[in-house]
Amino acid sequence: MYVHPFAFAGYARPVIDNSIWKDILGLATALPLSLLVSLLFWKRRSIATLLLVMLFPYVALGDGTNVSGLVGDFQNLVQTNGLSPVPFLCLGALIIAAGIISFLALFPLIGLDPKDKRALFVFPAAMFLVNALSYLVAYLFVPGSPIDREFFVGQEIMTTGVLTSLLNTVVGVILAGLYVTLFRKIYPRLPVWLRTETARLTWKDLRIPSVLAVISVILGILIIT
Repeated sequence: MYVHPFAFAGYARPVIDNSIWKDILGLATALPLSLLVSLLFWKRRSIATLLLVMLFPYVALGDGTNVSGLVGDFQNLVQTNGLSPVPFLCLGALIIAAGIISFLALFPLIGLDPKDKRALFVFPAAMFLVNALSYLVAYLFVPGSPIDREFFVGQEIMTTGVLTSLLNTVVGVILAGLYVTLFRKIYPRLPVWLRTETARLTWKDLRIPSVLAVISVILGILIIT
């Protein structure tokens, strides 16, 4: 298995065979651990710790869809064991909702007020740029990588990477729309621990996030290769 900060799949096989754990162990690990990391930094959230605080919201958006059983491992779990999909659909919806609310609650840290219509451009553009970088990395480093030579999944990873990039850009549009409409209305009613004051950013404030982003990209490429 390898993990990385890019918007395309890694590759993994379950460590437990012939058990329901082979379908749920990945998410049962990812969701609590990402929540723990985000909670550790949530009280003192700032632009410097944004990448860490945003870990759970980002994971929850993707893994909540999986838990719902619409796609992925939990769909296998329901079909293989003849379980009712309703509890998983409800749980997945709650996880997605928690991810969206906590995600939107962090957006003021990048200097955009919920009333600022520039958000409609910034968020989709940011998602597009992240995914463009991810696809470039996949194109340059995945073919011929150890995981590709051993399991022949390079083309599969690149194909899913393109689909994920398109989907993530659409998600950026949806989140931006929610931010300047629904979230704008509920923001004054949010509990104190969910309300984040809009940051007044300078170039100096971006140094730590930029360094962390560069380090994560370098480590991700090393892991892949």
